[in-house]
Amino acid sequence: MKNLTLLFILCSFFACAQETNTSELKEESPIVYLPKETDVMPVFDGCVLYPTVQENVNCFSAQMNNKFIEIFNSKFDHTKLPKGVVKITYVIGKEGKLKEIKGQGAEELIPYALEVFDEINKDIIYQPAIKNGIPVDVKFSMPFRLQ
Repeated sequence: MKNLTLLFILCSFFACAQETNTSELKEESPIVYLPKETDVMPVFDGCVLYPTVQENVNCFSAQMNNKFIEIFNSKFDHTKLPKGVVKITYVIGKEGKLKEIKGQGAEELIPYALEVFDEINKDIIYQPAIKNGIPVDVKFSMPFRLQ
């Protein structure tokens, strides 16, 4: 009888532990979409909502590039920095702010590029992307050639 009770307690414990782990995984794993997977792209300050995804991507890329260059040139003397390409990946969150900002490429330039993105994030709140009528997180990746 003692063995049966112990077995019952152990089974109950493992059943509860599995439930907790499953719910924790769901909360920690938000879905991040690509721009073409959304119904409505995030809108960058200075862009309007265009009828096609490609027009929205083009405007977004152009505005982001212009803002990057503007801030980079105002903060740093590019003539004293090494040259190279930095690819920045980031997520525009459903709250309209940048997050998960990461850089790769020319290692010595990544800190400068990340600093510029921090400044961009202070200045701009995006209209978030929409999927099925709900704001969602969207992942972007952009290369920047620093010369």
